[in-house]
Amino acid sequence: KKQNPAHVFEYISLNEKVRSDNNQREEISLLGFISFMTITIALLGLLGLVVYTVETRRKEVSIRKIIGASVKQVVALLSGNFVKLLILSGLIALPVSYLLGRLFLMNFVNQTSLTILDLLACFSILLIAGLGTILSQTWRASLENPSQNLRSE
Repeated sequence: KKQNPAHVFEYISLNEKVRSDNNQREEISLLGFISFMTITIALLGLLGLVVYTVETRRKEVSIRKIIGASVKQVVALLSGNFVKLLILSGLIALPVSYLLGRLFLMNFVNQTSLTILDLLACFSILLIAGLGTILSQTWRASLENPSQNLRSE
């Protein structure tokens, strides 16, 4: 009380102090939010790119459908390049994310194991989300009436 009369003495157990210092919930929730926002922005960019590609190739799709292309062929034509890009990006990102994940986990006292299966599961979830974005737009474009598209040209 003589040295610092403005503050009341508070004591904390050493075990509680160590436990609170090693608590990583705030960092994990922040990283979860940042990754959610990153994935959302990436999917919106992919959606914009697919919509733009479908709109610019609308006349080609209509002509192919009039000639006799099936819906499956049109979807494969429109989405083939996007699927190749998704797989290529995954092949590049998997080793990089493994190395960065290992470096990131070195900063924590309580470490978890990072396996290739974990990374493949994350990539498969992102691949499904990307395929859903791509296929929804290409499927919609392949079901349109070709005479309406060619009449407006």
